[in-house]
Amino acid sequence: MSMGTSTFDVDARTDRGRQRASNQDNVGRADQWHRKDGISVERDLRERYGRLYVVADGVGGNADGADASRIVVDEVINAFYYGTGDDQFPEAPVDRLKAAIEYASRQVFAEAKRRRNNMASTVVAALIHGNTLTVANVGDSPAILCRVNEQPRTLIKAHIRRSEDGGKALSQAMGDKQVYPSLYSTEWRENDVIVLCSDGLTDLVTPEEIADIVLSTPNARQATRKLINLANQRGGHDNISAVVVRHAPPTGEKVIDRSWSVPSRHGRNSWQLLASLRCLYFRSLAFCQWWDLTVDRGLQQLLLMLHNSYQQFLQITDRTVTLSWVSHLLRL
Repeated sequence: MSMGTSTFDVDARTDRGRQRASNQDNVGRADQWHRKDGISVERDLRERYGRLYVVADGVGGNADGADASRIVVDEVINAFYYGTGDDQFPEAPVDRLKAAIEYASRQVFAEAKRRRNNMASTVVAALIHGNTLTVANVGDSPAILCRVNEQPRTLIKAHIRRSEDGGKALSQAMGDKQVYPSLYSTEWRENDVIVLCSDGLTDLVTPEEIADIVLSTPNARQATRKLINLANQRGGHDNISAVVVRHAPPTGEKVIDRSWSVPSRHGRNSWQLLASLRCLYFRSLAFCQWWDLTVDRGLQQLLLMLHNSYQQFLQITDRTVTLSWVSHLLRL
């Protein structure tokens, strides 16, 4: 039985990068994925087979890489949860994941044959079922397990073939008629973080840096943004994708206080100043409307002074709390 949703903090994000004309990466997470008919993966299926997350990277230099990676994500998730119509399709989650990847590769192969091109993609997937994490991959897209007080571990086998001149190419990819996914299973511990990504991230950000970011950032949403931003700051030479799955509920989101109370650390003077600025501003506007006047230069200068005073007020107070006060004032 899988763990409850409340124990997971997940975010999946992909970015074109700084130098590519298009994005050939795709990402998927079972809890937000929908079939072509619009149906989402039912909760009981996710509890039965586990929670699945996928990153696919269209092979550079090949045709239709974006389409290939999209087919991979869709077909892997669909086959894993709904099968392929084959009575022999496995029931055990890990075997099922392997079979789903093999099936998805055949789908890309068939589509490439129909288009008469060489479209292909990598895939890396993480399956969490009970207290077990299983990572499967074809190609070289990384999966990095990050644990507190431990060195990060790369859990994939990169399917790379090196030539005598120092070049390298994928020894297998999604789009081959037959693929042989690498599989690795380990214990899924409390506070573990698994990061699935494309090489657009790991070419520019080391596993140690990735681990430092995801373990020190309070939630997955912030972590994916930080990872992608860092890769872009260092050149963003390729598409960048990251799926961050934390074995912990999300924490640290900045929440705006909706209550109409004044924190004591700001004191009543700050509250009175803001109230006075609002009152003076709206009385000035009312004056213009009452006398049917246009806003002349003098009044423009007055309003500009009020605006500048308000900006100075923001600089000396907490912005989040101030915005909360403003929202209440404007509703008066």
